[in-house]
Amino acid sequence: MASLAPLLDLLPEERITALLNARGNVTVAEPARPFLLAALMRSSARPLLVVTARSEEAEGLAGDIRAFLGHGGAEVFPGWEVLPGEPLSPSVETMGRRLHVLARLGRGDRFVVVTSAQGATQLVAPPRKVELVTLAKGAQAPLEEVTERLVAGGYERNYMVERRGEFAVRGGILDVFPPSEERPLRAELWGDEITSLRQFALASQRSLGDVDRVAVVPCRELL
Repeated sequence: MASLAPLLDLLPEERITALLNARGNVTVAEPARPFLLAALMRSSARPLLVVTARSEEAEGLAGDIRAFLGHGGAEVFPGWEVLPGEPLSPSVETMGRRLHVLARLGRGDRFVVVTSAQGATQLVAPPRKVELVTLAKGAQAPLEEVTERLVAGGYERNYMVERRGEFAVRGGILDVFPPSEERPLRAELWGDEITSLRQFALASQRSLGDVDRVAVVPCRELL
């Protein structure tokens, strides 16, 4: 799909500045909201928080904003999806996505954070470094140390990775499926150096496209 970013140039800079400095309520037609939010984000020096009524609306709005700002231009910060007092834990994917957003905010990234009313009102863990390990081609990644960090971060070690929150080690190959990623990752090592980093398919276990770098976040907010 072609990027809609060139359309952002149609909104005069003085209009954007006026909106950024506005202190009152501003009413915007629903179809124009992704365009306006993307324009505000492009001119803002800080992340932008958007709160919707329901999680479905948050997902849809974030997808529309990405059409203007690219894949990393908007992230959904999901709520736990469980009620207080329920004997249930949020899913691994939900906690991973939340930690992924917190990690980006901690790095100072500029992007739109879209969340539901539930996600905006729930508490988060105390600020801390949430990245367990960074995998990159040519980087040093001692397998024993990486394994210990993954286990401490809530990952489960299996013979073969089948779902988010799992990792596997076979010889000099590390497979891991961070909950914030769309596909699992396979790092091939020579000694302690990563010589190849790729995504792979769960069904066939076949390697797919190369990845330059990925930050692996924990599977649990409270470790």
